[in-house]
Amino acid sequence: MGARYGTVKYGSTTYGASPPSDLAWGLDIDWDNDGKWSGDNDAWKLSALSIERGRKFWVKASGNGFETQEIGRLDGLWENNDGRYDPYNTLSPLYPNIEPGRLFRLRVRTPAGNIYHVMTGMISDIRPDSSRAKRARVTGEDGIRFLRQNVSIAVQEGYRTDEAITDMLASIGWPATWGSDLDIGVDVRPYWWVDGRSAYSEIFDLVNSELGQFYLAADGKATFRNRNAAESSAAALDGTNFRAGIEVARPWEIVRNAVRVWVRPRVLVSAVEIWRYQEFPALAAGATLEIWADFTYNNNSVPAKTVTTPAATTDYTANSQSDGLGTDLTADISITMTTFGKSAKLEIKNNGAGTAYLTLMKLRGDVIDSPNATYQEKSSGTSINQTFTLDLPWIQSTTVAVAFVDFLLLYLSGRAFVRVKLVNQPDVQFGMDLNSLVDVSVADLGIAGTYRIAWIKHRWLNRTGYLVETEWLLEPHLSLSGSYWTFPTEIGVSSTYGV
Repeated sequence: MGARYGTVKYGSTTYGASPPSDLAWGLDIDWDNDGKWSGDNDAWKLSALSIERGRKFWVKASGNGFETQEIGRLDGLWENNDGRYDPYNTLSPLYPNIEPGRLFRLRVRTPAGNIYHVMTGMISDIRPDSSRAKRARVTGEDGIRFLRQNVSIAVQEGYRTDEAITDMLASIGWPATWGSDLDIGVDVRPYWWVDGRSAYSEIFDLVNSELGQFYLAADGKATFRNRNAAESSAAALDGTNFRAGIEVARPWEIVRNAVRVWVRPRVLVSAVEIWRYQEFPALAAGATLEIWADFTYNNNSVPAKTVTTPAATTDYTANSQSDGLGTDLTADISITMTTFGKSAKLEIKNNGAGTAYLTLMKLRGDVIDSPNATYQEKSSGTSINQTFTLDLPWIQSTTVAVAFVDFLLLYLSGRAFVRVKLVNQPDVQFGMDLNSLVDVSVADLGIAGTYRIAWIKHRWLNRTGYLVETEWLLEPHLSLSGSYWTFPTEIGVSSTYGV
């Protein structure tokens, strides 16, 4: 097999030794699930490998919003003559820990001696081949899969995007070894909450609501950059870098000649009924009934800033008869309430000696409503009749929406989106990550400007991993800097918007 960070163990060849002449790969897997890398290098068994991360499209095909980062994927093929990756092989040094869910990190050392993270995530499948080839296929996924867990967080006031992301990462148990790198959000939202929604969807809604960037870095960090982040290009590249291939998207795949941005201002409505139970259940002596209450106001689902603690007689009553004409047993009832953004869990207990019928159960509180949604819209030209619509719950300011419409209309007016391939340039191929900026100049294709790397794919071209083909999808850079939005000169705009 080809070189891997030393021989089998990291310690066999130190990083400080003279630079090797080929790429050297390192695949750490936390087989025993103790939160530490063991030092074993499972790259030495690989004979094929491909890695894919990022997003392939900027705008959804429907035109309704932005695409988001897809689940990153690692696909590899291990030589398994010794049964090392057979979960039933009791003689394997990995037994009995060969199972999905183990953390991994993949790194590469270039001939210049530089070490780069390539992907970090969790093993999702290990499948030994039953053929004579004696191989095992390994699949890994990055933390985007982990973000698909649902979260519920009660209403918060005056919250920024980074604060909300921090809360959600904590709620789902984001691994400490992955960590985070979060800019301070630009927009402060009067109210924010999440109720039974995936952290993935909520994070991207928040980030896109302020035209920021969210991605998982190659080292696993959950990374947020606000729209005013000061960024600089990591490299200047031209056609000689892309001799393996370059392709420019057709204008009609990108252009939108109209932009509509919805605004949903929030208002606080105080002291209203937000839920009422429509049944009259019987509670046996000592029994507890669990009920989930979804808050509504004017027949619309709403979050509650505060929920009034249920008061006996006012909010709940109990009786020895279901019609309420028997003995009043309200004093026998106790209620424990746990509130979430748009719902509450009620645990109703009958502390009495006999059966009690719950004849009234309701909740009151202060809710956050959005009764008067509106939108800002602009169009330019009629050659391609396509509209881009941004409808997110966290755009709550008309001033912001006006600026968004103007900027997005210009940005969607036919700028080049580029797909390139690179080979034999390891420090360029692996030195760039998702969201890295590169200056690109290819005169014969009319390409000149700063681009953001939106998608990365690495594929071994030989069994040793010495030769790797890298593909990038490049999006035009949204140039937002300082306290103003400055439009790039390439699209002929010199105006600025203060924010």
